[in-house]
Order: sequence, then C-alpha cells, then structure tokens
Amino acid sequence: MVTSSKLPHDENLLSLKLASKFLVDQLFSRFTRLLSSLALVIFKLMINITKKINFFIQNKLENKTLQV
Repeated sequence: MVTSSKLPHDENLLSLKLASKFLVDQLFSRFTRLLSSLALVIFKLMINITKKINFFIQNKLENKTLQV
C-alpha cells in the first residue's frame, strides 16, 4: 500500500521547480530592464536626430532668406 508521505525525491523536485522558476523570473526581469534601457537610448537618439534635422532645415531656410 502506498502512503501519502512525501518522499525525498518529491522535495528535490519541488526545490528544483522553485529554483528554475526563480531563474526564469530573474532572466525575464533582466531582459525587461535591458529592453527598457534600449528603448530609452533609441528614444534619446531619435530626439537628438530630430533636433539636428530641424537645425539643418532652419539654417537652409535662413540662408535662402538672406540670399533673396
């Protein structure tokens, strides 16, 4: 007859599952942090490029108004 007591194998399996869940959570957390940092860098880069384009267009317009 099988008893309902936990075997050492069951405890090892449970701790292994908890450890793997912890590792997956850590990886997901780091991956999310990496993606948010990357998004912030891309956003700042886009702002910088937009400022440079606007400055370039403004200079071109000023040069044309001075020539006329």
